[in-house]
Order: sequence, then structure tokens, then C-alpha cells
Amino acid sequence: MPHYHGKNLTSYDLVKSLAIILMIVDHIGYFFYPDQELFRIIGRACVPVWCFLIGYANTRNTGKDILFWATLLLASNFVFGGQIFPLNMLFTIVIVRLAIERAARVMLQGWEQLMYGSLVLAILILPTSPLFEYGTSALMLALCGLVVRHQKEIPIGLYGQRFFIFCMVAIFALSQALLFRFTPEGSRLCAMMVGATSLMMVFFRPAEFETSKSRMTAFMALPLQVLGRYTLEIYTVHLLAFKAVAAYYGYQNHGFFEWAWIR
Repeated sequence: MPHYHGKNLTSYDLVKSLAIILMIVDHIGYFFYPDQELFRIIGRACVPVWCFLIGYANTRNTGKDILFWATLLLASNFVFGGQIFPLNMLFTIVIVRLAIERAARVMLQGWEQLMYGSLVLAILILPTSPLFEYGTSALMLALCGLVVRHQKEIPIGLYGQRFFIFCMVAIFALSQALLFRFTPEGSRLCAMMVGATSLMMVFFRPAEFETSKSRMTAFMALPLQVLGRYTLEIYTVHLLAFKAVAAYYGYQNHGFFEWAWIR
């Protein structure tokens, strides 16, 4: 999750700010309102944003910073309790960055490779989701971002690419509805929200918006720039805070030095 510097507001700031807000709502539901599925449904909509951006980015560098924060969050479970697995989203990002180029070389050569590769990844969602957050569905969505970025180089045509993205997003929404056991109404809302943010990312392009002409526009842009440029730190700090509160009150199998995974 790199920082994007500069005075102007960027399209990265906008989409990442939206994803941060959706993600925090999701975690509020997970830690404090586990019986209210609406929080978790809203949270599903942030996943396509993060994963599309992984695939859309030109870099595949995992970086020491993301590994540090990922390990810190993992270590915090020994203090605040909860579960070790699935590994947190930061580990998922590392895994996807390491795997995406290999997957793209195999899958994006033609329709047959794409069909069989997608089927394998879809089958692996259920067994991999308990190991790291979102399992292979995160890789499927990241491949959509790669397709959007390199659409002229992929030999299945624009309509083929759109169909591939539609299938990947539909599989993700279905898998989330099944894994979270949403009600029928909740499943439909999940599909709509995941579809909306995915459609937004299909048309995502890097852009800058002039905000330095007046103090008012610069002031209004500042919160979005902070949310969009410090996503890694915000993700880690808010989770640590939520875990501490949950441990203090004994929510969601959390408790100081209470290790739920060995019960």
C-alpha cells in the first residue's frame, strides 16, 4: 500500500479512502456487533478495491514495511487473544503479490488456460480461506486489476476480459455469502455492493484533481489524502485498538493472553 505524495488529490486517494471507511465498518461489526450481518456485508465491498489495486499496480515488491505490520498484527494475537488463522489481510497482500505474475503467465494466454485456471482458483477458495483472509478469491480479484491495467496485451478481447472480471466478482460475492452464511436478502445486498465497487475499479484510472487553488478545497481534500496515503498504518493501528478494546471487554474470543486457537 504505497503512499502517493503531492498536493493534489488523486484517484488513488478517493478509492482507497472509500475502502478504508468500508473496512472500518466491517471491523466494527466483527469485533463489537457480530450478530448484525449488515456490518460484514458492507465490509465485503472494500475487498475488490484492495485486490484490484494489487493487480493494477506495476510493482510486486512485498516490502519490509508491510511484512513488519503484518507480523505485528499477528503477534498482537498473543496479547489480545483471538485467532491466529486466517492470517491477516496484509499477509494476503504479500501472498497475492508473490503469486500474481506466475498466475497471469499461466492463465492469461488464452480462453482454455483462463477457464481451467479460474476453475482451480475457485475450487481452492474454501480450503485456503481458513489459512489467509479471502484465500484464492483475493488472487482472482487481483487478476482482474491486472487485466484492467494491461487490457491491450491480453489475447481474449475486451468483451472476453469483461466476462472474466464479471465471473471472478460473481464467484467472490457467492463465496462470501456462503462463508459468512448471509441471509438471502443479505446475500443479494452483498452482491450489489461488491458489484458496485468492482465496477468502479474496472473504470479506475490514475488521475489528479487540482486542490491547491484555494484553502477550502485543500482543507476538504486533506482527510481523503490522509486516508488514501496512510492505509497501511491506519489498517494496523485501528485493528490494534479494536483488539485491545475487545480483549478488555471479552468480545469475540478476545482476552488478554487468552489464546482461543489452543482451546
